[in-house]
Amino acid sequence: MQVIELLLLLVACNGAPVVATRMCGARGEWPVDGGRMAKDGRRWLGASKTWRGLLASVSTGALLAWVMGWSPWFGAGFAALCMVGDLLTSFVKRRIGMESGGRFMLMDQIPESLLPLWFAWFVGEFPAVLILQVVALFVLVCLVSSPILFRLGIRRRPH
Repeated sequence: MQVIELLLLLVACNGAPVVATRMCGARGEWPVDGGRMAKDGRRWLGASKTWRGLLASVSTGALLAWVMGWSPWFGAGFAALCMVGDLLTSFVKRRIGMESGGRFMLMDQIPESLLPLWFAWFVGEFPAVLILQVVALFVLVCLVSSPILFRLGIRRRPH
């Protein structure tokens, strides 16, 4: 049961910014990097990494954790680390010249799942094997659901 709960929390926290974008459009679209460029002439993170998305993820994590019987602080920390992993991936992708939204197999899923799950292991004493199972399932869910979400008009790209 813990595998499903952690996977659900992970999917919800990572999906909340996408849902917030669909619901809010351009409202609240303040980029985390402030639109600043790095020395390489590229944005630090990109326009799709917004404070609205960060807030949506953290609030979703806190609420869902509470509903599941966990501390809202655990959910907020979990979600924040999802977003740190996502921002790290975005930073790396910009540095190697990938466009925002470009596909980088596994790099798009591993940091945003492993960081919060490491946190869950550390504070919740979940077994390491469970953490690895959830990471693997998250990668699989992302690969299967992304084309479906694109066809439904939720994602901008089919990967």
